This record gives sequence, structure tokens and C-alpha cells, in this order.
Amino acid sequence: FSGSSEGMAAAFRVLGTSALKAARHTALRAALPRVAVRALSYPAHTVVGLPALSPTMESGTIAKWKVEAKSSFAPGDVLAEIETDKATVDFEAQDDGVVGRLLVTEGTEVKVGDPIMVLVESAEDADTLPPDLPGPEAPAPAPAPPPQEKAAPPTTAVMALPSARFLAASKGIDIAGVVGTGKGGRVTKGDVLLLVNRGPDEPPVEPPPPPPPP
Repeated sequence: FSGSSEGMAAAFRVLGTSALKAARHTALRAALPRVAVRALSYPAHTVVGLPALSPTMESGTIAKWKVEAKSSFAPGDVLAEIETDKATVDFEAQDDGVVGRLLVTEGTEVKVGDPIMVLVESAEDADTLPPDLPGPEAPAPAPAPPPQEKAAPPTTAVMALPSARFLAASKGIDIAGVVGTGKGGRVTKGDVLLLVNRGPDEPPVEPPPPPPPP
């Protein structure tokens, strides 16, 4: 009988150890999800967009922030000075709160409704905000100006006979550099031949002066 008692005691010890291990395993599994949720969660926060401070306001520039991250404010406090198309207007708080993050730097133009700041419940929450909070839309890049065409240099019409032009072209001579001796300064074939015969280094022959009027 004593032997069977010792066997039963050993069996209870084995069962007790197994039950203890199972209980610890179950407790560990139950604790893991709660830890992960806490590590991946973010504090409650509100993203504030730029309000329309006038009936015709479509965008505004943050002229000066009157608050900073982790600072608290009350109703009626000025949060920022906003430059509109007509004047500089104070952006006043309608309720109390705590600034979690400023999303726009001073001097930046923002469209109405675009995010400019984030509010949190306490100053400690500002350090645990998500890093990828929405910001104002980036302005579309200005289109590149069309390439300017270089204006062609003004050309002076050269009066020349067709035969003179043909001869100058065949000899590789610029007809504009030939001094014309024809009527009204017209370049003749003889003028081109004269230039070909005397060579490019000799000075051009000036046309004779017109005869005096009778």
C-alpha cells in the first residue's frame, strides 16, 4: 500500500509540474499581444488645417507662429499670424489644447484646408506622434520657359545681276563683299571678275563717282 502511495505522489508531482508549465505558457501568450499593441500604438491627435480667415481667402502664408511644440493654449489665444491676400490676420484658438507638432515653417504659403499643425492631449504625447504625419501639398513646379530662338542677323539686300550672282557662287565669293559699279551700285559680272583677278588681298576698287548733273 505504501508503494502505491509513493507512486501516486510522484504522479501528482508530474501533473503539477506540467500544469504549472502550461499555465506559464498560456500567461506568456496572453501577454504578448498586449505588449505589441502598446509598442505600435500612437497617442490620440488631431490634424488642424489652415482655416479660411476671409470669404475670398484661398491660401495664406504663415507669417509667424505664436506657439511651439508641447505648448498649451486656451480659447482666444493667437496660434499664428497668417498673411492673406488682403491683410495679416490672427489665427485664434477656439478651444484649449496642446501643440504636438508644427507642420509648416514660417514664410510658407499654404492652401486653405492643408494641414499646418497637430494637437495632442498632453505634452508627453508630442514625443510619440507618428513620423509620417500629413503635410501641405507641395506646389506644382513652374513650367520651364520655352527656348528662345535666336533672332537672325539683319541682312542687307545686295543688288546684283543674275550673271554676277552665278559667277560669285561658282567662285565661292560672297556677293555682299563685291563693290558694285553698275547702275545704282548694282554688282555686275565684271565686278566679280575684277575681284577674282586682283585676289582677296588687294583693296576693293571704289566705283567711279556719278557724273555731275547737266
